[in-house]
Amino acid sequence: METSGKRIVGSCKTYEKTYFRLTTEPKPSTVRPESVLKEWFPLLLEKEESSTYEYFSSQLKSIRQDLVVQGINNSFTLEVYLENIRASLKNNDNLEFVLCINCTLSLLASRVQKFEKDNDYDSQKEEFHLVNMICYKIFHDISVPSNSMDVLHGTLSHLPTRIRQDKRTRLAVAAYVSAKQGLYSSFFRLYQQLDKGFKKALEVTGALDNVRLEAWKRILVSYMVIESSFVTSELCFPNKEQCHAFLEAHCKRLVLASEGTEIDTRQTRSQR
Repeated sequence: METSGKRIVGSCKTYEKTYFRLTTEPKPSTVRPESVLKEWFPLLLEKEESSTYEYFSSQLKSIRQDLVVQGINNSFTLEVYLENIRASLKNNDNLEFVLCINCTLSLLASRVQKFEKDNDYDSQKEEFHLVNMICYKIFHDISVPSNSMDVLHGTLSHLPTRIRQDKRTRLAVAAYVSAKQGLYSSFFRLYQQLDKGFKKALEVTGALDNVRLEAWKRILVSYMVIESSFVTSELCFPNKEQCHAFLEAHCKRLVLASEGTEIDTRQTRSQR
């Protein structure tokens, strides 16, 4: 939806509002002002555990929408987006997760340019979040079916050196390069160094399964028989049952040997 460019000041006092995609410029009477949104937001967070994700996500999106149409880009807006990212990760909502990453990156970039000298701007805190968003985007881009480094260069090129040199950024970049260059053992060593949030991002975006599948294809053509424990460890599964379930989902038939302690890769190949 495109608006006329005139800033809307909302006057709606209702807390709850279901999200609907706008097709026309909204009326101020249907938009909640920042003061109402700030009252409603903590109350909504308290309702998360007793609500469905569909309800909780819809309410977060409607808050974001009211902020956007009023041109509000402050620390409260950032707080709402960060909460939306957390919730989407928790609930394996890849579409909402990726959307919020991109929006948050744009928000942080605009705040660096416009609000750096404002009392509302906490450079250390927001730079921390910026690095996290950059890493989330890099991890998502691992799932993009291209071995080109252009996507990575595009993400990093505009960043200041201190952001590119941050330990989290360097770890994400190394994981991206390892995945795209087929250095799967290196990728999984780096994966084990990631915090839980970054591991979850790789899982939710499908990047982790993509790398596991490509690594499995290489293992499949490189061995006649291989120990299940090796494959489980190499692909970073917590146990062989989860590993076997993943492999069975991507093979016509997974052929096990020695009471499940080995995988007959030759026979498995012939079943593809």
